Amino acid sequence: MPSLKYCPECHSKLEDNLFEKFQYCPVCGYWTRKETVRLEPLIIME
Repeated sequence: MPSLKYCPECHSKLEDNLFEKFQYCPVCGYWTRKETVRLEPLIIME
């Protein structure tokens, strides 16, 4: 599975050179392991 390029919360470009196994959004603070996606921000409340 490829790494994310853009943040699913604010759509800014994710940085992956700061941490070895993680990706980080410098704008909103979203983080995830490379090649995975955290589901908490993606869950839609009804």
